[in-house]
Amino acid sequence: MLAYLLGLSALATVILLVFRHLRKVYTGPSAPGPLLAKWSDLWLVCKVYRGSFETWNIGQHASAGKVIRVGPNKYSIDDPGAIKQIYGFHNAFKKTTWYSTAADPKVGPNDNLFSVQDRQIHAAMRKRQAGFYAMSSIKSYEPSVEECVTALVKQFDALCTSRLTFDLQVWLQCYAFDAIGQMTFGHRHGFIDGGGQDIEGMMGFIWNVQSFSTLLGLTFPWGLPFLLLKYGVPTAGVTAFVGRLRDRAQAKSFDATSEDVDDNKPMTFFQKTVRAEQADPEASYKYRVSVVNQQNMMAGSDTTSIALTSVIYNCINHPNVWKKLKDELRMAAESEKISSPISFEETQRLPYLQQVLKEGIRIHPSVGLPLWREVPEGGANIADKSFPAGTWVGINPWVAHRNKSVFGEDAASFNPDRWDPTCTPKHKLDEMEAYSIAFGAGTRVCIGRHIAHLEMSKLIPELVRRYDFELIHPETELETENNFFVKQKHLEARIYAHENPF
Repeated sequence: MLAYLLGLSALATVILLVFRHLRKVYTGPSAPGPLLAKWSDLWLVCKVYRGSFETWNIGQHASAGKVIRVGPNKYSIDDPGAIKQIYGFHNAFKKTTWYSTAADPKVGPNDNLFSVQDRQIHAAMRKRQAGFYAMSSIKSYEPSVEECVTALVKQFDALCTSRLTFDLQVWLQCYAFDAIGQMTFGHRHGFIDGGGQDIEGMMGFIWNVQSFSTLLGLTFPWGLPFLLLKYGVPTAGVTAFVGRLRDRAQAKSFDATSEDVDDNKPMTFFQKTVRAEQADPEASYKYRVSVVNQQNMMAGSDTTSIALTSVIYNCINHPNVWKKLKDELRMAAESEKISSPISFEETQRLPYLQQVLKEGIRIHPSVGLPLWREVPEGGANIADKSFPAGTWVGINPWVAHRNKSVFGEDAASFNPDRWDPTCTPKHKLDEMEAYSIAFGAGTRVCIGRHIAHLEMSKLIPELVRRYDFELIHPETELETENNFFVKQKHLEARIYAHENPF
């Protein structure tokens, strides 16, 4: 009798699951997409695992329109009019469960700013962390970044002398990793000084953590055993590494409550989190203020290095852009409008530099998957289609940035002049700005975007003033891997010093 009841229970469970799945399939709007994607998330998982989803996604929208079905209840959107609706400040579209896999499993989805789904908790959490990343705080971090620029220049000078080839992306990630470490804990990790080496395998660890989280968010819970088999527990290495950095910083016996603290002396992120914890331990724990240090290390190198690599790579491939940028910097130096090393404030007054940085981020955004959001109760009409509550919808930055109606017929080309206000009408610039989502959109825009801008603005001018770069295989198409971040790979280059750097 018991066996019979257990059998009925199991059968009822299976029927319920099948019914729920069919409900997703038939209640969602009809849209183009792979046939398998209509019935199973397995197609999406396999496509993401292969590491080139952004290329397929761009092609599908170009040929099939604004809405593409990529799963039984998952849709990719390409519609400038949907930005405010999906990601706006006053909407009710929350992050999907995909983001929760980026949290500490001991704490849950409210572990950090990236993973938190509850909008009110996110607002309270961001309020307590925003000051660390505000533009007003940028000046205090500039000496840390400058120190890393100087260290990288020293290494690049040696590469000029040796004429050895090197992986441009790896070196730029070493710079980004050391810069965020200097800002966060007060010291470089040694990636630059170690000759561009992956210290303790941290770059690999962080890349695997992102791959693990991305795939787990699409397969949980059934995919967990397979992912553990492939990646192990990738967070273990990162946690241990960050723990050692924290212990080293803590050993300096910083006391945020001391009367001897000099408020005019630049403070690291770690020192700021300690001060916040000592001022209000309960709120700091509740809103995960100390997680700032770990989230810096997890997200602060891949994203910035991808953007830096995009700028340098595209400038190498467009000598006219490199020359124009060099001319702007030389004229500014000769008229004593910029110093050496250049200050962040000075870079903001160099219009062509800012156009180049903006275009580099546009043509190769760091994120290459849709920024998933869940349709709220009552459903929503998006891009002329009706979506039921619970459906996942999202806009992929790679797709958005190739939209020809927004960025022009040359949207797939690197063209900094598109951002020139003397050539492009203001309403068009505003339209492009609104659909530029490399750092996300709305309330969930990346909190560290100003830090990335600081690192890029400080480094790029110094490289242009001192060097020229040569790609070893210019005829080869750029190789990338997309695991949510779209990282350039095997970008072999050689560097040459200017005879008269300025």
